[in-house]
Amino acid sequence: MTVLSILWKSLWNRKLTSILTVSSIALSVMLLLGIERIRQGARDSFSGTISQTDLIVGAKGGTIQLLLYSVFRIGSATNNVSFGSYEKWSRHPAVLWTIPYSLGDSHRGFRVVGTNENFYEHYRFRQDKRVSFSGGRAPADVFEVVLGSDVAEKLGYQIGQKIAVTHGVTDGVGFLNHDDKPFTVVGTLAKTGTPIDRSLYVTLEGLEAIHMDWKEGVPPRPGEEIPATQLTKQNIKIGQITAFLVRTKNRFETLGLQRELNTFPDEPMMAIIPGVALSELWSIVSYAEDGLRLVSWSVLLVGLIAMLIALYTSLQERRREMAILRSLGASLSKIAFFLVTEACLLTMTGVVLGIALTYGALSVLQPIIERSFGLLIPIQPLSALEWIFVGVILFGGLLIGLVPAIKACRNSLADGLAVRFILPLFLLIPPSVSEAKTLKIASSVAWLHEVAREITCGGQGVELLPPLIAPGTDPHGYRLTPRARLTWNSADLRLLIGQGFEPWDGQRAAKSSQVFIATGKLTLRKTSASPATKELVSNHSAHSHAATHSSSAKQAGEAGVINVDPHIWHSPQLTRDTAQNLYDFLIEKAPAQRAGWEICLRSFLKKTKDAEKTIREKFSVLSPIQRVLATNHDALGYFAEAFGFQVITLSGVSTEATVTPVQLKRAMEKIKSSGAKAIFLEHAMAPDLVRKVAAELKIRMGGELFTDGLTAAQTPAGTITGLWETNTETILAALKP
Repeated sequence: MTVLSILWKSLWNRKLTSILTVSSIALSVMLLLGIERIRQGARDSFSGTISQTDLIVGAKGGTIQLLLYSVFRIGSATNNVSFGSYEKWSRHPAVLWTIPYSLGDSHRGFRVVGTNENFYEHYRFRQDKRVSFSGGRAPADVFEVVLGSDVAEKLGYQIGQKIAVTHGVTDGVGFLNHDDKPFTVVGTLAKTGTPIDRSLYVTLEGLEAIHMDWKEGVPPRPGEEIPATQLTKQNIKIGQITAFLVRTKNRFETLGLQRELNTFPDEPMMAIIPGVALSELWSIVSYAEDGLRLVSWSVLLVGLIAMLIALYTSLQERRREMAILRSLGASLSKIAFFLVTEACLLTMTGVVLGIALTYGALSVLQPIIERSFGLLIPIQPLSALEWIFVGVILFGGLLIGLVPAIKACRNSLADGLAVRFILPLFLLIPPSVSEAKTLKIASSVAWLHEVAREITCGGQGVELLPPLIAPGTDPHGYRLTPRARLTWNSADLRLLIGQGFEPWDGQRAAKSSQVFIATGKLTLRKTSASPATKELVSNHSAHSHAATHSSSAKQAGEAGVINVDPHIWHSPQLTRDTAQNLYDFLIEKAPAQRAGWEICLRSFLKKTKDAEKTIREKFSVLSPIQRVLATNHDALGYFAEAFGFQVITLSGVSTEATVTPVQLKRAMEKIKSSGAKAIFLEHAMAPDLVRKVAAELKIRMGGELFTDGLTAAQTPAGTITGLWETNTETILAALKP
């Protein structure tokens, strides 16, 4: 009789306990995998709802709120945007196309959206898919409507049927209906798996028409309604819309256009980048996701503990079984192997059954979830993360099986049936020997994180933790949060700019061998300030990283105060030096990665040299007298040295400095005498002072420069070379003849 047949008969004798144990593990696996599938499906569905749109514009309010009501039809707008402002921005030179939205009404729980023909022509979802019709056509007349696929399916409407719109957003049948102005169904949209399916689409004039005889939100009295036959597109003037989508002609213009919209003087407006807003949404939702995962793992742990209890408590009843096996010649190692295999078999059966239940549930619930919530949960093979989950569960079952195995051996010893029991050798190997630990690397800023990512081939062999100071954030006023401190303290290696740039004591958080100081081996630029500037330095020394790192670099003298410039990311050469130094630092910790990382390092160095060469060629159109950069604060010194510019600033190296009247006057005199054609506004800084100087000197506003680090991923200045190229294009646009 084989071991497997003995094992099967043993389990069959305890079939009720075995079935309950397998069921518990299977349900736990199904819950864990199901939550992971729903989480990933929700993210993919949300992210795929809108594509090829650079900006979403609406009234001032919350970023996530604008994203939710304009794209996902969740919630309501706090205010509207005038149609005149929309038309003005739709004709902006940087705008390729716009899609207006007018919201606020509904029909039997579904949102009614007013838009124009641009929606059907330009809207894209899931990369490059466009809106199409399963029947009929787009609305052309005032009182024509197109139905989303879910609306048509649930309500059973046909083309040619007339429907009435309800005032406001309700979950069911409303009580303030526009019955005197019904809409005619002229088309049905094909299914998209997005919120488009759960909406009705009319013209902007249509939504305006049904409210023309309303006054201050109150419907007209009977007999005072404006007949629908008297309303045509020609005699309807659109007053307001809710929001509009924007596609720019060049993605490099996105951030500049966003800045213009956010500072539009005619009315308060707000423009958001969809990808950035979604990232902010996921950062909020991640707490709920972590909670669901914790519940899933807790349920799974309970299932494994239940298996342990079942196996452990049955040992007393099975002592005779073990004694019989010993009398038949079975060694203690075979008995241990028998019990460990039993636990592994129960775990594996539960895992397989759980995976099967997951796919079975998905096949049944997928259309229901998509129809009810607009989430497409894909039915596809297990992902790498899900296979890791499965591996962890199987390993947990193995460990659970060791406990009753050891107990059975002790029982056998007590019964005098054995003299010793030797554990398998692999169980005696320390974890540090059997499995190499993956190095966790934390960076203070996104630029250092990006350098590390480039030279480690995207994190090959290491784990790159998110940078503490988020991309696009002004580092001068950053304060370490409790969550960021946990990330920083959990890292094996820490990457810092150094010279006091980081406003927390990051260097003392670990041994010196675990900390990389980017500025440590570099020859840094020193900025000299006139005696009039000393007051400025002392005034903000408690708040500015410039004053902090200058405390070790200050020198007394008649020339004034000398500060070290930490903005090394603007220098192609210092960037390459930092990459080489970081490679040397990391390769000592992970020598096994030398071959792969060296190739990526060389590739990165070549990429920066090519970018530097291209930028020099672009700047060749500027004569030496034209190469004057007037800016808020002194952050582009390395860039100026690299490409032959003169920098004139209103303040020192910190964005938190308060410019004194004397300093401002001297700076303005210097800008005027230099013949500068423009003054540039720096990202994340208030534009008031720059506008005042530009108006006083009668020079142009030269656009927005990104000086304090990389911006968010997927934006033009979100990479190392992209930052240089974006600033180059902005400077050329303002200074070239």
